[in-house]
Formats: sequence, C-alpha cells, structure tokens
Amino acid sequence: MKIVVDALGIARPGGARTATLNTLTALGRLDAGNHYLVIVEERQPELEGFPNFRQAVVPIRRRMLMRLWAQARLPHLLRQEGADLVHFARALGVFSAPCPSVITIFDVTILALPHFYPPWDVWYWRHVQPRLLRTVDKIIAISYNTRQDLMDRLGVPGEKVTVVYLAPEPRFFPRRDPAALAAIRSRYGLPARFLLYVGLTARKKNLPAALKALHRLRTEAGLSYHLVLTGQPFRTSDDRAALRTLAARLDLEGCIHFTGYLPADDLPLLYSAADLLVYPSLHEGFGLVPLEAMACGTPVVAANCSAIPEATGDAALLVDDPADAGALAEAIRRLLVEPGLAEELRARGLAQAARFSWERTARETLAVYQEVVEE
Repeated sequence: MKIVVDALGIARPGGARTATLNTLTALGRLDAGNHYLVIVEERQPELEGFPNFRQAVVPIRRRMLMRLWAQARLPHLLRQEGADLVHFARALGVFSAPCPSVITIFDVTILALPHFYPPWDVWYWRHVQPRLLRTVDKIIAISYNTRQDLMDRLGVPGEKVTVVYLAPEPRFFPRRDPAALAAIRSRYGLPARFLLYVGLTARKKNLPAALKALHRLRTEAGLSYHLVLTGQPFRTSDDRAALRTLAARLDLEGCIHFTGYLPADDLPLLYSAADLLVYPSLHEGFGLVPLEAMACGTPVVAANCSAIPEATGDAALLVDDPADAGALAEAIRRLLVEPGLAEELRARGLAQAARFSWERTARETLAVYQEVVEE
C-alpha cells in the first residue's frame, strides 16, 4: 500500500505529538512492506531511519494556514502519489480525499469543557468536525471513553470507531541511581521530597486544585512538600499567571517550581525522583502521563474521570471529584504516610504499564488500514 499520513502540527510539544510520533516510529519498525509519505511542517529525525518512509515538509507554522493548505492541496497530492490510503493522524482532515481515509481522534475535551477554549474552535468542532467525520471511512479513538464521547457528542456510529490504545515509551522505567537522581534535582533546583505534575499548563488540567491540596498538606497535615509543574503552556488556555497568583495567595511561592518543557532524557529521572505524580485533570482522551509515571515506579493520584481509569486500572488512587482540594489532599497524604500503600501501587503500576506497548499500537493501527482498504 501507498499510505499518506497527514501529521501537520506534529512539531508542537504535547500528547498528540508523542502519540503520533511514537505510532509512526512503531509502524516503521513493524511494517517494511508498505510505503509511507508523512506530511510534516518540519523534518522529524526519528522517521529518517526507515527506508520505506518519506517526509514531505510543508513549512507552515500557523495552525489555520496548515489546515487551509491541507484542504486546498492535499487531495491533489494524494492523487499525484497514487495513495491507497490517507491517515489524518492529528484529528483534522479534508473533505475531498480521493482515496479511503482514517482519522485519529485523541479526545473531545473541547466539547466536554467548551468554556476553556476559543469560540472559533468550539464552533468548528460543533459544526464542521461532525461533517468531516461522516466523510472518513474509519475513526481511531485512543480510548473507549473517547469512542463513547464521539457517539454521544458527535453522533458517530459506534461501529465506525476502533479503539487503539497508546503506551509509555521504553525509556520510561525506574531509575534507581542515587547520583543520577541527585543530579536531576540539582539541575532544576528541587528539594529531596516533591510532588510532580507532568503536562501542559492548561486550564483543563485543574492545577489550582493541586496547589490548594499542597497548601492543605503543608498547613493541616504538616507535610512540607514542594510541587513541580513541568511542560509548556497550552496555546489557548495557559493558566501560569493564575497559578502564580494563587501560589502567592496561599503562601506557596517558594514551593512551586515551573520547569518548562523538559528534555526527553530528563523526564524519566524526574518521575523516578518524585514521591508521587498528581494528575487532577478534568478530561483526558487516554491518560498517558499516569502510565509513564507508573512505568517509572512512581505512585499516582489522579482524577476518576474521562479515560483516566482506563489507563490506570487498579494501580492509582483516583479522586471522584478532582475539584475537591480536600479529597485530593487526603489521597496524596495517604500515599505519603502509608509506605505499604505506596509500595503496593508501585508494583501494580509497573504491571499496569507493561500491558501497553507501541508495537501493539502499530499492529492495531495497521489492521485498521488493511480493513479500510479491503472494504
């Protein structure tokens, strides 16, 4: 098969980049028989080692211009390439694809929490995306929760959606070298004991609840921990300024650490150095960050909502109301003061993370391709 993958937007850090790039590299390792053309806005070195992969660089950085280019030019490119299949790997496609098509949907948070997003984006997902989804042959959802959201919120028939889970990368495993852990703490100016959040700083991540929980831990439980917030701001709902204001009001200014985007090699060390991961997000398409933490042997406290329970299984403490800072603080406190519970969750977390692999993701994605082409 000649497969064209629309991966425009892959250069932006975040969960969609991680998922798309890892799926493609896993396909590169697994599938030497098909030919892939991956459309990107900048060349991805990770894809250059596969002889059956080519990259077409469209040097456009603005999201709207990328999609206008795709609508105007991609159908012609597909005909020119003689494509047997196009995979819209980043949730946005085109209306006039001249070949069978697959689209990956990571989440429908924009419809679940529309007040966190720009009105134009919400309008697009309410009025344009449903029409687009009707034109594609198959939809890949990254969780059963996302599949259900597509059915409930966008009227997509369930039989049109195949669930393909994501996975932690192999680099996520427990790091035990005391010198390496001390070095990572020193690099970011961190204390010996800290709680960790990993991900974009976006309003849907519900980070004010984590700060309020930390305040309760310090003032009511006598646990003098710090909170480390990694990741870049989300382009449409960054809340770093509000978090800094809240930290000042709660007298936490010296206890909150913003690291920014981390180099790939630093993140497994930071997971391993943390006492636990706190992940109070209000809506997730899957929950890859908790799985990464579990793969590193780090206990997890997370929200019991959307797809997070699918990812974590029975290996995390889940809080039913993630906006309840008291409940979040109590779950964190239990993990910090009950060593037996923390060890139990470490063991369960390692087993849970081992259930997922990018090879499985690639095999199931390839099966979707084959199904669509043979229909």
